Amino acid sequence: AGIVPTQIAALANLGSTSGGLEQISRMLDSATSNSSLLTNLGSLFGGGAQTQDAVRTGQGMIESLFGNKLGSVADLIASSAGLRAASVTSLMALIAPLILAVLGRQRAAAGGGLAGLASLLGDQKSLLSGLLPAGLASMLGWPTLASGVSQVASGAAAGAAVVASRRPAWLIPLAAIAAL
Repeated sequence: AGIVPTQIAALANLGSTSGGLEQISRMLDSATSNSSLLTNLGSLFGGGAQTQDAVRTGQGMIESLFGNKLGSVADLIASSAGLRAASVTSLMALIAPLILAVLGRQRAAAGGGLAGLASLLGDQKSLLSGLLPAGLASMLGWPTLASGVSQVASGAAAGAAVVASRRPAWLIPLAAIAAL
């Protein structure tokens, strides 16, 4: 339904801002303090006290991630998934602590520092952009796929110009024919 990619995308987006990595690191520290979360998933989804605790914790996390855009994000995911916005918000709150627990494990595996966290989150942006519901990338401040393609094309054209200036003129058409 786009809930997990949206939350990871929001974390990656926050991680690219001033002070964002420190904020995420604090979130991860609080999420990893509940080490049983990933080892006892059945009780998390059982609807009891652990579920309610996770939803309360997750609600604070998603409010921190999305701020005043949370309602709009939930509406957009709900409309793309055919769900009610309130259900999406509840699912987002329930899943947020799980996402942070997994990310916390990955951060630890990468050495635990902010540089490793920045790299981990940065690597996710390109993977997630195609998984977000339509319109959500612009809401989160991400470039569109078309602008990414145009940046790649501009880079390729610049690279070709550099190669052309260093090689004899006949080499480029020969390389193009060889590529066929």
